[in-house]
Amino acid sequence: MEEDLLLSKLHSKKEIKDESLESQEEHFVLNILLLDLADFPKDNSRWMVKFKVFEEILDHHLSEEEEDLFPEAENILTKEEQTASGTIFMDLKERRLSSALETKPVKELEKPKK
Repeated sequence: MEEDLLLSKLHSKKEIKDESLESQEEHFVLNILLLDLADFPKDNSRWMVKFKVFEEILDHHLSEEEEDLFPEAENILTKEEQTASGTIFMDLKERRLSSALETKPVKELEKPKK
């Protein structure tokens, strides 16, 4: 959501374009690392090493965004752009969370039909 709502707007602002593109690339790297963790055997001793690398990159990314990118974006985007993005973000967040929390029947748990 951040990429769609914030970074896409920042890519068009020359004074912050490089930082927003870097943030988007870090998102890509973090997603690749998450996919790798999901597919890697949890009982392998390297899993925790991979997780710690992911955690370090995530911490770096979050610090950079919170200390640099977001404050700059707040200064560059108009109040109207910030409000509109915030409204859309909250709506999308609510829809995605409710969708993720929906319970779906698991075939193995369903009672056999007679």
